[in-house]
Amino acid sequence: MPPLKSFIILLAASWLSACASRGPDIIFNDSFATDITADGTKFFTYTRHFHKKPSGDDRPLDEQQVDDALRRAVQEKLNTTTYCRDGYLTLEDYEANGIARIRGECRDGASEKDRKQFPNQN
Repeated sequence: MPPLKSFIILLAASWLSACASRGPDIIFNDSFATDITADGTKFFTYTRHFHKKPSGDDRPLDEQQVDDALRRAVQEKLNTTTYCRDGYLTLEDYEANGIARIRGECRDGASEKDRKQFPNQN
């Protein structure tokens, strides 16, 4: 078999095996809870419940991928709600048993608009 033909077959086989070995599909259920103290300090808790779609795939979830996805989701939520306009500090980071959670404190203080728009949920 000519070397080019062998290379193409090897490349095609590698590509097919890569497609077949992609990670499990994951379903997310997220929640975002806010808490503004009397002195105007703003806290939030972002929780993600995740589980695999029923497909018979028992491979474990990649913890780094779950963590990265959670941090992206938190940032997206904060961007769309403008709850933390000047960023946030992570106070607690938890991941176990299909639950990932970030508890944070906003760097900016609460305005009257914030108090009305984000009633305490904790």
